[in-house]
Amino acid sequence: MSKYDAKTDVPLYNRKLDECLSKRTHAYQTELGNWQEQLDMIFKDIDDWKSKVQAIKNKYPKPTENG
Repeated sequence: MSKYDAKTDVPLYNRKLDECLSKRTHAYQTELGNWQEQLDMIFKDIDDWKSKVQAIKNKYPKPTENG
């Protein structure tokens, strides 16, 4: 295990998190549509909506502190 250095590790982790969340946000917008479309999707079939959200989360997991 390497030594933790807050000056370099925290900014690196934050950059990775920002990149991941940006990809995830883009995926939500393109694959699920806007909030009105998502509300309609939830109303019609909440389980289908949940599975689509989970697929995005699986495709773009949040980075861990170690990677």
